[in-house]
Amino acid sequence: MRERRDAAVAAFQFLSRFPVKGDPGFSPELLRRSVIFYPMVGAAIGLCVAAGAALTGLLLPAWPAAVLTLILWVGLTGGLHLDGWMDSADGLLSYRPRERALEIMKDSRVGAMGVLACVLLLLFKASLLAALIEGFAYYELPLLLVPAVWSRWYMVRAMVRYPIARGDEGMAANFAGLSFLA
Repeated sequence: MRERRDAAVAAFQFLSRFPVKGDPGFSPELLRRSVIFYPMVGAAIGLCVAAGAALTGLLLPAWPAAVLTLILWVGLTGGLHLDGWMDSADGLLSYRPRERALEIMKDSRVGAMGVLACVLLLLFKASLLAALIEGFAYYELPLLLVPAVWSRWYMVRAMVRYPIARGDEGMAANFAGLSFLA
């Protein structure tokens, strides 16, 4: 039972900024066990985002409500997905050889392509949220759960199915050996 609790705590601490207490003692083995809880973390994020959209949608026009909902969404995730998005944009849009693109992605600094990709993604998300909030009906709230749950489930599927770009180096190496959900 403690192993499952530690895995759930690790999943919440790794993928979100929810104030989850505990020190599960991060290890590659614990990170591999935690992936089963990733969709649950997505559900918690999605529920909070849906509640935020409902509240702001009642109090504000669609666009300000969408921007505040997006701020909540990014805040709950700690921007982890945006960091990966910007790193990927910097590396993949550099049109450099594979080794150089991986170096660019590993660099903690953000380049012009990363900034552009982030701004455009946030504008796209805000416009979708505004469209949802503008014609708001409460039965549509579960739609905000879909991207949060699906993206975390698909992250696990990608870890199982796709090769690790840097082999036994980097964060992805901690998840080597996953063999379910293939």
